[in-house]
Amino acid sequence: MVCDNPIDTAVHQITETLIAAAEDSITKTKNNFRRKRKVWWNSDCREAYKNQRKAWGRFRRYPTSANFILYKQAKAYSRRIQRRSQRESWKRYVSSLNSTISSKKLREKVKKASGIFIDRNINILYQNGIPVTSLQDIASCIASTLSQTSNSNTYPSSFQNNKNLAEKQKN
Repeated sequence: MVCDNPIDTAVHQITETLIAAAEDSITKTKNNFRRKRKVWWNSDCREAYKNQRKAWGRFRRYPTSANFILYKQAKAYSRRIQRRSQRESWKRYVSSLNSTISSKKLREKVKKASGIFIDRNINILYQNGIPVTSLQDIASCIASTLSQTSNSNTYPSSFQNNKNLAEKQKN
């Protein structure tokens, strides 16, 4: 396959073979969300839930009555924070609805309140802090990173010596 063709054709064939194998074996992600997002979820809710999970893990590993009480307290605190956040979010939502709001903004707010989000963009790749958006540039960026990491120069010198000896013995 590779021996008779010029290098560009060989690289193209290998690339096509890898892409075909990847498409057959790797599942592709879909651009939709499984769960609806909660508008009221914020950093306080996240922190309280994290503490609840930590308390649960501690109680699960060391099932004492003191750890059980700490878990119940963390769970109650997490529920309290979530309910407070829900109330505040609902108050902000209702107070934002008035007679001066446009119908488009109203539809967006209703969709957001029901958990339907329009923002479903695919994440972009960043290279040196610069966003890479086109598919060709993304492919080039991934290829250059892959070539740098799989380059023989990244191996330790002892491994390179053993590798060179093994390759000479094959020839």
